Amino acid sequence: MNSSPHYAAEVPEEHEADHSSVSLAVSTVILALRHKKNSARPSLWLPLVRRLREPYKGQWALPGGPLQSQQSLEQAAGYTLKRATGLEPGYLEQLYAFGDVLRAPEARAARINGTPVPAPGRIMSVWFRWFIGPRSRRLRFRRLACTKIFAGSR
Repeated sequence: MNSSPHYAAEVPEEHEADHSSVSLAVSTVILALRHKKNSARPSLWLPLVRRLREPYKGQWALPGGPLQSQQSLEQAAGYTLKRATGLEPGYLEQLYAFGDVLRAPEARAARINGTPVPAPGRIMSVWFRWFIGPRSRRLRFRRLACTKIFAGSR
């Protein structure tokens, strides 16, 4: 057996929690080119939603939610995106997966991030707002995917 940290993780005692089960969640990363006021160049924008629960209640986050046992990844991503923003994806593509053992201190959690192409429709949620890309770097839940996406947007 390989002892590389990529294959086996040693969890320090102070971080040990009940990791006997794993929860799986999906997030959606939507990118849009939009013009800012008084600017000829379009900017990269990202929609975020306000968190309704702890941790970080009231903070802006990527739209997402838990994967239910009867859903595929695509179904869960589409459902949570529509529920949070009113947008319906025409196409979804998996972007990245996060599954570090210490990612969530209370339980073992993994998150799958996807990029949808929204179908035309009305946005109905007051908890939803578009943010300009570089400004979104302050996002509390920023992960490697957002860092990679926005690296080329400056």
